[in-house]
Amino acid sequence: MKHIFVVNPTAGLGVDKTKIEKELEKLDIDWEVYETKCAKDATRYVKSRCETGEALRFYACGGDGTINEVAAGIIGFPNASFSCYPVGSGNDFVKVFGGREKFMDISALCRGEEMAIDIIRVGENYAVNACHFGFDTEVAKTMIKVKNKKIIGGRNAYITGVV
Repeated sequence: MKHIFVVNPTAGLGVDKTKIEKELEKLDIDWEVYETKCAKDATRYVKSRCETGEALRFYACGGDGTINEVAAGIIGFPNASFSCYPVGSGNDFVKVFGGREKFMDISALCRGEEMAIDIIRVGENYAVNACHFGFDTEVAKTMIKVKNKKIIGGRNAYITGVV
């Protein structure tokens, strides 16, 4: 199985791609790292890789948005699964499984067992753990505006959006 780490460089306070690569170099697995270039790039990339038929496990390195993009890319491909390396600002998805820290050990992630999860289809889009509208949508819009600002951005962007 090939392990592909899909890195969103704009998530949270930024993803340390070099740190991920150093951890992967210690493991005896087939791996690669892909850095996304824009919104929806992860979905496009993941889907194109799944079309090869090769056994793949993707790791969404970012936040809930990156997870949703990676999950959307594997829909309909039984040869693919995903996990995450949660370095976003909210990381709601991992809270269901006991929190962020349980997903920060790359070696353990690569050895992890697969399990089925629910996917929500919303029109032409998919959601992994929640689908929001109203207040939550306004929070997300604010997060996007402030995520690169000091103090109120980065991992504080979600709290800023709520306030």
